[in-house]
Amino acid sequence: MISYQAPMLPDVNYALLDEDAYFSLTDLEYDTMKSCSHFLEQLKWVLIEEKLVQIPQILCGYLCAYLGTITTVHTVKKAGTLVPSLLKLIQHQAKASLETSARHPINHSVKNTEKKKIHLDQLRKITPGSIVVQTMRLGREIMDMFDEINHQPGISSKKKQTTAFCSDESLTKLMLLMGSEQCAQWREKLDGLSDHYVLNQLAIQIGWLMGYFTHLENKSLKESQYFDYGLPLIGMFQEHVYRLMEAFATTEHAKESKQSAHHVESESLLSEIRHLSEQTYNQKTPAVNAFQKEVLIAHAGIEKTLMELITQGYEVKIILMSLFYFWFILEAPINGVSKQTLDKTDPFHHMLPVIELVKSTTHLLPKPELSKEIRALNNSMQQLKKHLTHPEKLDNVPQDIALKQTEAVNTAIHVDSVTNPLINGAGL
Repeated sequence: MISYQAPMLPDVNYALLDEDAYFSLTDLEYDTMKSCSHFLEQLKWVLIEEKLVQIPQILCGYLCAYLGTITTVHTVKKAGTLVPSLLKLIQHQAKASLETSARHPINHSVKNTEKKKIHLDQLRKITPGSIVVQTMRLGREIMDMFDEINHQPGISSKKKQTTAFCSDESLTKLMLLMGSEQCAQWREKLDGLSDHYVLNQLAIQIGWLMGYFTHLENKSLKESQYFDYGLPLIGMFQEHVYRLMEAFATTEHAKESKQSAHHVESESLLSEIRHLSEQTYNQKTPAVNAFQKEVLIAHAGIEKTLMELITQGYEVKIILMSLFYFWFILEAPINGVSKQTLDKTDPFHHMLPVIELVKSTTHLLPKPELSKEIRALNNSMQQLKKHLTHPEKLDNVPQDIALKQTEAVNTAIHVDSVTNPLINGAGL
C-alpha cells in the first residue's frame, strides 16, 4: 500500500495502523469519510431551513469549521497549537490530490468514458490507502446535497443573500453536539492511540476533497478559492469553541462553588436547628402520663423525618403535600368521617381552606412569651428558607424527578407513621 507523504500531526504514525489489525488505515479513512457525511447530512436541514444557496466551496468551508470545532473538543487547550499544522497539512494534500489527478485526469477534459475508468484505476494504484475512493464518495454526496438544497422551494440562486454561511448559533450547536458524540466513539476505536489521528485524517480528507473539486472544475487551487473559503474557518471556530467551553466551565465551577457553599451553610443551619430543638424540648413541661410521653416521641420522630428529607434535597412542596395527605386521612376518621366518604374525597381539595383556618386561628391567639432558644430556632428556620426551593418552582421540576421524590417522601412519612406509638396506640 502506498504511504502518505505528508507533514503529519505530532503523535501520528500511520505505520502503526496494521491492515490486519482491529483498527486499520482503511478503517480510519472510511470512518472519517462517514463522519463528514453524517455531519453534512445534519447540516443540510439547517441550510434548507435558513434558505441559503450553496456552492461546493462553502460546503467544504463547513467541513473546515467542523475540523476547528472537533480539534478543540478533542484536545481543548492544545487545539490552538495544532491549527498551523492542520492548515499546512490541508494545503499539502490538496496540492497532492490535484497534481496526481492532473497526471491521470477524470474530469470533463477526458471525453472517453473508458479512458476515465482506466485513469481512475491508475489513481487508485498510485495514491495512499483508499483516499481516492473515499474522496469520490464524499464528493458525490456533496454534489447531491448541493443540488437538493438549491432546488428547494423558496431557494433561488438569483436571490441576493446577506450571508454565505448559516447562523453561527445553529452551526456551533450542531458541531458541538456531533463533535462530542463523535469524540467518544473515536476514542473507543482508537484504543489508546492519540486523538491526533482523527484530526490528521480529517485534514487529509478535506485537502483531497478540495483538490478533487478543483480538478473537476479544471482550475488551479488559487482560481477555485477553496482555501479562501475554508482555511480561515479552522482557526476561527477553534478559538470560538474554546471560548465557549471556557465560559461554560467557568460558569459550572461558579455554580458548583455556590452550591457547595449553600450546602455547607444549610448543613450548619440544620445542625443548629437540631441543637436548638433539643433545647426547646427540654424547656417544656415534663411529660407526666403515658399519652404525653407518646406525643413527645411522635413529635420528635416526625421532626427527625422532616429534617432528613430536607437535608437530602427533597422539594418542600412535595414534603408539605405528603404531610397534609397523611394528616388528613388520620384526622378525618377521628372527626367522624366514614371510610366510604373518605375514599370518595380528594384530600387536597380541603388543603387551602385548612391552611386559611390555621392562619386565622393562629392570628387570634395571644402573642406568646418566647425564650431566647425558641427565638434563635425561629431565626435559624427563616435563614434556612433561602436555601430551599420555593414551592411554586415545583412546576419546573421534571416529571420523572417529581414522581421519584413523591414516592420516596411518601414512603418515609408512611414508615414513620406506622411505627409511631401515638398513631398505633390510637388504632389508626
